[in-house]
Amino acid sequence: MARRFLIFGIGFLLGCVLVYVTMFKGTDREFYGSWLPEGRVLKKIKFSLDQSSSGYKCILEKSGVFDSEFEQLLESGDIDFEKSSTDKTVKRYFISSEVDESRTIVTEIALRRDSAWITQIGISTLSHSACD
Repeated sequence: MARRFLIFGIGFLLGCVLVYVTMFKGTDREFYGSWLPEGRVLKKIKFSLDQSSSGYKCILEKSGVFDSEFEQLLESGDIDFEKSSTDKTVKRYFISSEVDESRTIVTEIALRRDSAWITQIGISTLSHSACD
């Protein structure tokens, strides 16, 4: 009986390794993110945000947040759903991301259908409002 479990276990592990190598390794597939609520919202914001507008560049310069840090925020930020208001036409999401141990970026992003914009952004606390 123990021999059967051993053979089954070895076969199961080899099968898992084979599936991982052929289907997931070396691809850009999102393993878990895009079907969870947080991942879906971040993906929607990332594709809806107009990063070429002057208001976007102005608010990042004013707050001292680099483009690479903001991209990291949109990739792996944490959404605080308790502070966010998601039941209105213009949804507001509070997103935070720890860049390093002494620097945390906190932002509020408004989202309406297919357009998103930054309403507030700051380092460690919300400090800068949107540019006109």
